[in-house]
Amino acid sequence: MGKHKGTAIGLIVAAVVVTAAGVFWLTRPNPRRNEPEVIRSLKRISRQQAIYKQQPETDQDDDGVGEYGFLAELSGRITPRVSLGAGVCRIGAIHPALIPSEFGSTREAPLGIAGVSGYYYQLWLPGPNGPVDDRYSDATEQIGPRNILDPETDRPTINQQEKRFVLYAWPVAYGETGIATYVINELGECYRTAGPRPSAKRYNGATLMPAPDAAFAKGQPVFTGKLANGEGIDGNLWEPVEHEATFDRASKPDPHDEQDAEKRPDAFHRRGRRDPFQ
Repeated sequence: MGKHKGTAIGLIVAAVVVTAAGVFWLTRPNPRRNEPEVIRSLKRISRQQAIYKQQPETDQDDDGVGEYGFLAELSGRITPRVSLGAGVCRIGAIHPALIPSEFGSTREAPLGIAGVSGYYYQLWLPGPNGPVDDRYSDATEQIGPRNILDPETDRPTINQQEKRFVLYAWPVAYGETGIATYVINELGECYRTAGPRPSAKRYNGATLMPAPDAAFAKGQPVFTGKLANGEGIDGNLWEPVEHEATFDRASKPDPHDEQDAEKRPDAFHRRGRRDPFQ
């Protein structure tokens, strides 16, 4: 009798433990909850870049072919770069803006990044001496950018800005607001880091940010090269995003996801999933 009683108690305890574990996984915030919206945002920004270029909002060499814009320009935060030619004058940002203003936020301007719903976004364009981001557009100046290219000396760079851009998005807090890092280019090709892998670079807030060429295939130049479908220049494995992903809320996280509390950013960037374009 005592033996059966002990067995029954053991089974009850085991059931309680299993139930508690199940509740924990079901109620724990899914670290990938923001990622479907990140994919949608990247694809929308890529499409809006095509509109910005087509209008054109920026045409530094007056050849009728527009250049791609920085996030602060697309979002209407600053006046777009315009030609230095005689008689050209533009006052004020584009209206209506092509993307939500938070993507052009100056909150992280010193780093050239914008924080939206748990992810940082950073857009790169070809520059005279290598890739340039929103810091080059002088996004901290409310009256507009200063780094307008001169077609007399910088025409090759202007021509590249007419053809290329690359945009990255990575978690504000790896393992808490997201797992994968994403990238998209002017062709609308979207890739993400595959994993988790012990040797993978876990891009995390301002602590570890992807370089402009991170997602390009090894041996490929930034912008003109191909994005990696496999190992990238950064050593991560990258894979194409065929459609907007869905992630099981109850899925177990990467054991490397946990972050020290003091390294986590403020709650402003830890909002739940939402559509910033609505």
